[in-house]
Amino acid sequence: LGIGWPATVAGDASGDLIGCCRAVRSSPAAVEALLAAIVKTTPRAAAPGWRESYYAIRRSYNSESTSAIDRAAFLLYLMARGFNGVLRVNRGGKFNVPIGDVPRPAYPTAAELARFAEVTRSWTFRLADFEETIADACEGDVLYADPPYAGTFGGYVAGGFSAADQVRLADALARARDQGVHVLHTNSTFEGVWALYRARGFWTLPTAESRAVNRDV
Repeated sequence: LGIGWPATVAGDASGDLIGCCRAVRSSPAAVEALLAAIVKTTPRAAAPGWRESYYAIRRSYNSESTSAIDRAAFLLYLMARGFNGVLRVNRGGKFNVPIGDVPRPAYPTAAELARFAEVTRSWTFRLADFEETIADACEGDVLYADPPYAGTFGGYVAGGFSAADQVRLADALARARDQGVHVLHTNSTFEGVWALYRARGFWTLPTAESRAVNRDV
């Protein structure tokens, strides 16, 4: 986020994610105030009522009448307290992550939310299929794609992210590269992913990464 490009488009097919980003960007203090109030008034892990409070907030988040600011604060809370910190929805598009065993949830601070709003003030948060966003990249642009990794969980949006989507992404990135776009892409080494990109003329580099989404590490 700190690179400081003159113009940035951040695209995703998840309305939950894009909606949260837009709300934090427009009203970071309001989101933080509500998040702090939720954290203060809900039980700590393993305390009486902690599970019930999580699922009550999840129901509120999934309510169609919930405001954008409320949804952003609810989602930040749910992802900090939910299983493995993931954002997952069912086929109806409803957030359905169960509560996780998180003794010390890592919530974003007021300073972090304010910094996010400052950095992304001129960004465009685009809710769209990745092919639409990639197709708009122009010669000289830098394009970074970070999809659900092949062979791992892909149910971040209704319909998921399939093996066919992985091929569709590789083709879209190859078209962009051939038009002069600088392409950077991260994925797993699961069953032929390297071959998928090498066949399209991409250079591949293995790295060792360890991620714990909802842990403060």
